[in-house]
Amino acid sequence: SNTPARRALQIYLRPMDGLEAHLIPDTEGARDPFFSPDGQWIGFAAGGRLKKISISGGAAVTLADIGGLSGGGASWGNQGMIAFANWVGPIQQVADTGGNPQPLTKSGKSENAQIAPDWLPDGKALLFTVPITITNGDAGKIEVQSVGSAEHRDLIPSGIFPHYSPSGHLIYVQGVTLMAVPFDAKRLAIGGAAVPVIEGVQPNKYSFSNTGTLVYAPGSIQQPQLRLVWVDRKGAEQPVNAPPHNYVLPRISPDGKRVTTGIEEADSQIWTYDLSRDTLTRLTFEGKSNVDPIWTPDGGRVVFKGSGNRLFWQPADGSGAAEALTKSELSSNNIPGSVSPDGQVLAFTENRDTRQIWILPLKGGQPQQFVQSPSYETAPRFAPDGRWIAYASDESGRSEIYVRPYPVANLHRRRHRAGMESEGRGAVLSQWKQDDGGPAHDPADIFGW
Repeated sequence: SNTPARRALQIYLRPMDGLEAHLIPDTEGARDPFFSPDGQWIGFAAGGRLKKISISGGAAVTLADIGGLSGGGASWGNQGMIAFANWVGPIQQVADTGGNPQPLTKSGKSENAQIAPDWLPDGKALLFTVPITITNGDAGKIEVQSVGSAEHRDLIPSGIFPHYSPSGHLIYVQGVTLMAVPFDAKRLAIGGAAVPVIEGVQPNKYSFSNTGTLVYAPGSIQQPQLRLVWVDRKGAEQPVNAPPHNYVLPRISPDGKRVTTGIEEADSQIWTYDLSRDTLTRLTFEGKSNVDPIWTPDGGRVVFKGSGNRLFWQPADGSGAAEALTKSELSSNNIPGSVSPDGQVLAFTENRDTRQIWILPLKGGQPQQFVQSPSYETAPRFAPDGRWIAYASDESGRSEIYVRPYPVANLHRRRHRAGMESEGRGAVLSQWKQDDGGPAHDPADIFGW
């Protein structure tokens, strides 16, 4: 390919009284950089690990394995603890000298994730965001939790990315406006009315020093206008005639004639595009957050995550209403993965303190856990013959693809690690090769990204 290789992200440091930034070596692939309280170290995530590096140079120090996911933000507290979020499960904490991460918070009912942690100055309480829009966290509510408490409580019902200011204010983003509200850090209580500080601030792209200097990236929230395209094995693209929208997770029907996809704009709904008729038709109408569609093998129904983060299915032609498949008591977040080739069971991910894979009979019966593990297990995919399930796991310290025979998943001696990676980051999704009439499928018939 003549396309130039994409450069890895690295950390640069620039003095506030100058315009020249210099590269900090040994920070390839870095994400979510954050300062230590004394400003002498920078923490960051890279390669499935939480690391720190001195601003004066030297090698990066690995603090903990955090899996293949990151991007939820981190905060280094005055008590020597680092809180970080992974977009899955509760916020974790680890000592700034290193160790095994431990849960700091607990996921509440109907909470997709907890992100953007921010320690209060005494290190005894934490601010964070519970996002409502899981795709990019541009809407949510702000919570507070004391260390050692089993519960968190609401502070700001409509706000994201909180930071405590030494002036005694809670600073946060609402829409594209940076807001400030008086906040008592001892009583953990709001002490007055919120006022706008700056209009036109990109969410999670602002910071301020203890002396009151604010830096931010100006801009606004704009939903991307994406197009559906066909991509051949050589990477060549051919546009589909569907109009541009913020498409999320498009899925081709088993007969190859339709596409079901999420469109996440003013709200999130499932739509179906007919490839032969060039028609885009809305499928879901109940609720404002219907996402993650998958097809049943016969193409007759679409399974998706809907109200209360439960799983539903609905006739793909829109001839019937959505029916609930899981109950709200099961967990705070159910994510559809794959329906078995015979259409009898659904493999899905349940988000509790970790993400685990469950199997749900579609014609009556209780869900059963497929894999019992302390690791994050997600994105299950049935093989075309129904005898294997591929899934992503961070068991090795980063997200990789594993396969297990179905239905005897918990025989560990029969687990296979595909060990796939994508640009050094590990793999988080997988897909089996289509059945060509050959021998039964095995772990060699899978690819990941």
